[in-house]
Formats: sequence, C-alpha cells, structure tokens
Amino acid sequence: MDGPIPASIGTLSKLVVLDLSNNFFQGELPVEIGRLRELRYLSLFNNSLSGTIPPEVSNLQNVRHLDLGYNYFVSSDWSGFLSMPSLKYLRFANNELKSEFPRFIFDFHIPSFLDLSLNKLIGEVPSSLGQLRKLKRLDLHSIGLNSTIPSELGSCVNLTFLALAGNQLALLDQFDQFATSKQSFHREDSTRNQSIKKAPVPLSLQSTNSAVQFLGKSES
Repeated sequence: MDGPIPASIGTLSKLVVLDLSNNFFQGELPVEIGRLRELRYLSLFNNSLSGTIPPEVSNLQNVRHLDLGYNYFVSSDWSGFLSMPSLKYLRFANNELKSEFPRFIFDFHIPSFLDLSLNKLIGEVPSSLGQLRKLKRLDLHSIGLNSTIPSELGSCVNLTFLALAGNQLALLDQFDQFATSKQSFHREDSTRNQSIKKAPVPLSLQSTNSAVQFLGKSES
C-alpha cells in the first residue's frame, strides 16, 4: 500500500492492533492517530513517512509496542509528549531525528526495548538511562553521541543487549570484568566505530549480571 495515511483512521476508536509496516506510505503521520485510545500495538516500521512525530502519539496511553523505525521522521518538540505508562517496546531507529536525547522517555520506567539507532542525536548519553531498570535491549549505535558511558547505566541490571558503536564515546576497556557474568559476553569490533577512546569500566557496570554486546554493525 502507498500514499498518505488518511486522517479518517482516527475514527477506528475500538482498534487494538494497527500494523502498517513494510509498505510505502508517505507524508506526515496524521494527528488523528492519537484518538485510537484502545490501541495496544502500533507499527509503522519501514515506510516513507516524514515530518515530525506528532505529540498526539503519546495520547495512546495503552500502547505497549510502538515502532516508527525506518522512516524519514524529523525531530519533534519532545516537551509536548506525555508519559506512556504501558509502553514496553519503543523503536525510532533510522529516521532523521536531529535533537537532544528525547527526554520524555524517562517519564516511563518499564520499557524493555529501546532503539534510537541510526539517527543524529546531539550531546551525551544521559545518566537518566539508569532509571529504566527493566530495560533488556538498548540500541544507540550510530547516533552521534559524544561522552563517556555514564556509570548509572549499571543500574539497568536486566540489560542483555547494548549497542553503542558508531559514536564518539569513551568505551569500556576492561572487558574481562564481565568474565564472571553468569551469562555470555560478546564483543564485535568494526571499522564503523568513530574516534573510539578507552575509559575504565564504571564500578556499577562491573557488578552487573548483564550480557553486554558492543556491536559495530546493526542487527536486523
């Protein structure tokens, strides 16, 4: 299917699942999408949608799975976004986001999957990521961040996948610290890393039981 997503989609008020992924939809995401208050699952993955991500998306208070990845969305005014208390899966990967880290993410504490990779975010890896205690997969590769890895990330004790390659970060050097982990540890280097520096592993990360992966190429 192709063309714009019609504004009339907002009339489907009883809709629980909306999967429009892997199509050729174009144009902006209609603000009427925010009227689907019963929605639990929304995927617009791999289309050609553009414009800003409307804050009305955050009206979907029952959504558990939100995938807007692999489109052409540009940065939004994140301050207009509400907390989404049910959200567990959030992917904004491979868009045209050029802004600071979207702070509205930290208003909800239960996501297990967060993928913002392949964008052009500005600034540091926020220490507030440590608030997301139930996070299992975090993909921030190739988003232009430059900083050291905050020690607060060690609070994400359920983390099993961490991708930070393709940034300008002070990456973890003492990988042997993870040898005592109960789970496996894997590291894969790649020429896609940019200006990689080394820094000691924060103590909080040394004590985590996570199986952490630093991947230099994306995983589909």
